[in-house]
Amino acid sequence: MKTGVSYFGNRFLKHFLRDLEDIKAHNCTYIVHCFEENDLLYYLDTMKEIVAATHEAGLEAWIDPWGVGGVFGGEAQSGFLGRHPEALQVTSDGRQVPAACLNNPQFRQFMHEWIDGAAYIGGDVVFWDEPHLYIPWEQLLAGHFDVPWACRCPVCQEKFAAEYGHPMPAELTEEVQTFRQKTCLDFLRDVSSYAKEKGLRNALCVLPVEIPLLGLPPFEEAGELETVDIFGTDPYWVLFYSLAPQLVPPLEEFVGGYVRRVVEICRRTGKEDNIWVQAFSVPEGLEETAITECIRIAVANGATNIAAWGYAGCGHMSSRACARPELVWEIIGREFGKLLRAK
Repeated sequence: MKTGVSYFGNRFLKHFLRDLEDIKAHNCTYIVHCFEENDLLYYLDTMKEIVAATHEAGLEAWIDPWGVGGVFGGEAQSGFLGRHPEALQVTSDGRQVPAACLNNPQFRQFMHEWIDGAAYIGGDVVFWDEPHLYIPWEQLLAGHFDVPWACRCPVCQEKFAAEYGHPMPAELTEEVQTFRQKTCLDFLRDVSSYAKEKGLRNALCVLPVEIPLLGLPPFEEAGELETVDIFGTDPYWVLFYSLAPQLVPPLEEFVGGYVRRVVEICRRTGKEDNIWVQAFSVPEGLEETAITECIRIAVANGATNIAAWGYAGCGHMSSRACARPELVWEIIGREFGKLLRAK
């Protein structure tokens, strides 16, 4: 059994060393370090020291491209988008949006440079965090599903025409849906292959939502990528149910169903599973549901690697803090301890 937690928002080594002891005391075996574009530019050797301290404490270090290019999970801002407007995704109605095109060669090169940085700081695993094409969250959460999609930039149009023999339509046809999924898979295959060349293992987390408009990599095919060593998802039931209760199944069905799919894929392909539990934005009174119940369901369905987002209930991040972050962190330590003692 492995237990992990994400860590971000601090670059003072002396403060991290204090937090590191706290993380160990809460029974974590690895840390997912968010490695933002800003870290790559200004904190490279600082991050190297933080990762080295992680190893010295006996914990594994996962490196997360948090918010990089606007195409991975995370609230971090992307400087690449401002420096390379020609590499932005373009919607089906011709608007540029704040996300890098996964087919754009400039962004592919930048991702290789980011991987070079992840290797330099000493990471063990690259955690490919919720990769996706541009998602119009505001419109979707407001109930508007007839919205433009991405990407239909010149690079994508040229690649589509070469593959299908006709111009890329502005409608979300079956061919376009397939092309978008192939785009995600090809991008993941490229970056994970390069990470392998640099001596890093690859962990992939795919969002537990399967709506064609979202532009996510197809679940099974993503899990079957040969360059992926660890595959999982983050079935944050409390979050998803709060956003769209009419679309989200009951707790046991939602969490258990996705865990079973992950475990089946991993057993069939010889990969390690990875399931995330929600430790951010948890309302008062739902702490045990978000953590204890979800861990119970995950383990009952075969999960062997559980991680929590994020450290100390995200109490330091006002927009994502749990209502009672100290309680959330206490529950994580308690439940992780049970898992490690039972292994």
